[in-house]
Order: sequence, then structure tokens, then C-alpha cells
Amino acid sequence: MAKWDPFKDLSELRERMNHLFETSLTRERELAAGLQAGAWSPVADVYETEQGMVIMAELAGVQQDEFEVRFDGANLVLRGERKMSEARSGASISRLEREYGLFQRTFPLPDWASHDTAAVEAGFTDGVLRVTVPRRDEAAADRVEVRSE
Repeated sequence: MAKWDPFKDLSELRERMNHLFETSLTRERELAAGLQAGAWSPVADVYETEQGMVIMAELAGVQQDEFEVRFDGANLVLRGERKMSEARSGASISRLEREYGLFQRTFPLPDWASHDTAAVEAGFTDGVLRVTVPRRDEAAADRVEVRSE
């Protein structure tokens, strides 16, 4: 017979409530951004190196032709869709924990980041997208040359 641990139950309840609040807040932001209900948001790591800003996003189950990466003003936007496989779409599902449907993540870029799409490096391996936005050339960035007359 197992001994009842009320703190374990409270901990599990707290985790479920946290997930509920996080999910509802994410859904509100997605709906405000114009995404349909049921949209999800992939998890990502963002960090800065000497070369620039690196974004690594988990896109397990998403094919390379099902997402896009683009600049939108001072932001880098990752948008796409994870589709449910045909084998599961008609099945009687016991549990569905993975999220499907449209997704979008917006990453604000620092002032020093280049907006030259040719300079951005992006790779997709084993369901992980890695985007590196290089630093722009500070000497030439936003500088107006003044000629003497």
C-alpha cells in the first residue's frame, strides 16, 4: 500500500494551473496577432554570440516546406503549421498532448542586428531550426556621409 503524500498532489495541481495560465495567455496573444484559435508556439532558445544573435526553435514534426522565416520591421518572425498525420486524424484518440496547427513566434532584434537577408544563416536539422542574425557593420550602419562643398 502506498502512503498518501498531500504535498505531491498540491505540486501536481500547481503545475497544471501554471500550464493552464500559460496556455491561456499564449492563446490570447496569438488571437491578438491574428492567428486562429488552436495555434501553438514552438519553444526557442535565444542567445547572443560575438557573431550575432542565435535563435534555436524546436519544430519536431514540421517539414521544412511548412514554415518560413522572415523580417518584419525590427523583428524576425517564424511562422508555419504542424499538421496531424493522416494515420491519426481519423483514429479514436486516447490522449493528444502534442500541439498541431498554425504557429508563430516573433523575436525582437537588437539595434546592432543586420537586416540583410543574404547575411542571415538558417539551418534545419533533426527538427531544430537554427537562425543566426549577424551583427551589421557598425562603421557603415545608419551613417550619412557628409561631403564638403
